[in-house]
Amino acid sequence: MRIAERAGNLLGVPSCHFDPIFAREARRAVTAFHPTAVAVELRPSAEDEVDWALSCWPSPVASLSGPMLFPFVPGDSILEACRLARGARWPLYLVDLEVSAGARRERGLSLPGPEFAPRVGRLFREAHDALAALGPAPPDEDLAREAHMARRLSELLAAHQRVLWVGGLAHWTALVRRLEAGDFAAPSVPISRARRFRRVRLAPSALLRLSGRVPYLVAHYASGPDRYEETAAVRRMALGALRRPARSGQPADGPAGTAIDVARALLYARNLAASRGLSERPDLGELLTAASATIGNRYAGALYMLAMRDLAFRKGRQHPALTFEVIGKRQGFRLDGRWVTVEPFLVQGPGITISIPSPDEAERRRGDTPYRHVPPGKAGETRIWVSYPPEEEQYEAFVRYVLGRATVGDPAEARSAPFVSGLRDGVDVRATLRHWKDGTVYVHEGGAEPLRVTNGIIDFISAREDSRILRGGGDGKDKAGWVDPSYEGIGSASREASEPAVLQDEPCHVTLRRRDFSMISLDAPTWLPAPDTKSFYARVITPLLALPRSGDDHLYGWLDVMFAFCERKPVVYYSRYVPGPRIHAIARAHRVRLLHRLLAAIPRPLLERNGRFRFLHLTRSQWDALHERVREGKRAWLATGEA
Repeated sequence: MRIAERAGNLLGVPSCHFDPIFAREARRAVTAFHPTAVAVELRPSAEDEVDWALSCWPSPVASLSGPMLFPFVPGDSILEACRLARGARWPLYLVDLEVSAGARRERGLSLPGPEFAPRVGRLFREAHDALAALGPAPPDEDLAREAHMARRLSELLAAHQRVLWVGGLAHWTALVRRLEAGDFAAPSVPISRARRFRRVRLAPSALLRLSGRVPYLVAHYASGPDRYEETAAVRRMALGALRRPARSGQPADGPAGTAIDVARALLYARNLAASRGLSERPDLGELLTAASATIGNRYAGALYMLAMRDLAFRKGRQHPALTFEVIGKRQGFRLDGRWVTVEPFLVQGPGITISIPSPDEAERRRGDTPYRHVPPGKAGETRIWVSYPPEEEQYEAFVRYVLGRATVGDPAEARSAPFVSGLRDGVDVRATLRHWKDGTVYVHEGGAEPLRVTNGIIDFISAREDSRILRGGGDGKDKAGWVDPSYEGIGSASREASEPAVLQDEPCHVTLRRRDFSMISLDAPTWLPAPDTKSFYARVITPLLALPRSGDDHLYGWLDVMFAFCERKPVVYYSRYVPGPRIHAIARAHRVRLLHRLLAAIPRPLLERNGRFRFLHLTRSQWDALHERVREGKRAWLATGEA
């Protein structure tokens, strides 16, 4: 145990409320210390409420007494200590003072995050004490409560062999000092002798507002307290928000992304947490901000919905839900449709906070696709075929990536020479072995600049050079043809050998198209303003469309057109098969240097993501509206403002 501290036959677990790190420490303390009594920082009037909350486990619940609120959240060290005591039938004592109002502690300096506690042990509590001493003086209610708890602990230590105390981090040092000095003097504060409670369950919004916890992490802790690790749980949650594999032939369900994207988002979120203070654990606002910035708003919406899904169980759902809502300019807690006053224990000081979106906004962002909400086309407007803007940017980056990956040093230009005085570019093992009898070591001499590849071919699906698609066929040969948007940054022509899937017909027509075999270039864009004689469309796509169906409309005819465009230049060919002699003969006829790369050299997620694209048929006004919605989607999802 690194967090728990012992003072005689008293063991304390000074905790940050609601943080599962300290709940796990309470569990370790029970195993190592074997207490004969357990004392917690709760008021005696709440004893029945504790038993009720434990009966609702693992649903987060709360008891309301006037404006005072007692939250019971799985993962809180105090609730965990109560659960362990009741399970082992140890005496459980609620030793706090029944003050009539909550202690309103002003926030002072930024305190270290709880995640550092297991690493530094007692130094964590000492750092908190030192920083708290620089802040405002504790209120009278706190002083009275600490004196009362110290007196009750003194009585329990006299009656029991080993007492475990679990409570707030801010009280432990004062309790030990009072116990050692026998000092139980306290200021006079109003005391409440009788309380009536109303039992409620904490809806996700209220749970987040009161404890900083989200239902996903609370449920994950409850499912295995001894195995729970916050970082691993957050990573699992972030990965769970990615899209799931879909049925064959259907688009994947959910937002796109990879595990690497999630790692980037989590690193960004951690940096945001570090910029806020002495912390490396992001809260939900920082996670969503990072998710929106790195992967996209749709993923951020999916992450929100997963994190905030209400996981209350049957017994918890029997009680009314306490929610936290923002309606117009008013925000606060609501119960049964009415605003209620709830006194938080801590008053948040001034600073910048990240606002959390409403469930409705998160659901809209999660499922919203901009082209579904463009206005209807106007009568008489001309319709054009365009690509979906985010996919256009993505595909252009993909083309530059695969061509850049093919850039290599030209082995024909590399030379070797006998070793004289320096290793130059390193030992040439092959040349040395060839001249082994001479006893001479050969070294590499500097070669020419790396070969820059600006044209390429990608066979996305064929396993053989004589596949049906490469012979000009497909699911419907009469409908097979060349399709790709009019890119202005790259040239691209893709063979499509199957019927496109229609995703929607109104307000604009959208189809899902496939790339089975693509020719790509950085030397000429697909589209140029008229006169258009130098575009990729004019020089490659137009000749491809002119190939007679009964003649050269097959792989070798296509390559003849492409290699004519690439005269005297290197071309990379990505495929699962090795190009045969006929392909190399066509390349030689056009003095093209052909470089073959296995398709597996391109990461599978990139192939899957760029092997399909959405084609939209819409009017100019719809196109403008679509671009505005796409731009809106790129803006930060979460607003910041003064707390």
